[in-house]
Amino acid sequence: MNFLISSLQSFMTLIETENFTQAAEKGFMTNPTLTKIIQRLENNLGEKLLIRNNQKVELTQAGQ
Repeated sequence: MNFLISSLQSFMTLIETENFTQAAEKGFMTNPTLTKIIQRLENNLGEKLLIRNNQKVELTQAGQ
């Protein structure tokens, strides 16, 4: 599967769950793998897409 499509699917799952652990489980991957996917997506776009904290993730303006 194309990296961009896969990354966007992971991103959408993360937005739906608002939680890295839950999104990683739904995507059948580990937290570090999901984190790397999101970081790579942000690096490719040159924008921060998420505000991360211990409770949940939120979209930045660029993420919206």
